[in-house]
Amino acid sequence: MEIISIARAGQAWAVKHRDGYLGHAKSYEEAAAIGQNLVSWLESEGRRAELVLSEPRSFAAPK
Repeated sequence: MEIISIARAGQAWAVKHRDGYLGHAKSYEEAAAIGQNLVSWLESEGRRAELVLSEPRSFAAPK
């Protein structure tokens, strides 16, 4: 199974596949959409794939 994941990369979000980064996005939503499109493409090629999303976290102090 091919695993596509989304990870924080400084001020951006990275789309990862195996040990490599496929690209960066400015927002979590954009990275998630890119990851989902990649999963769809892999599946259209007959390869099993899954998108693993990490929840975006805020590092702001709780109110």
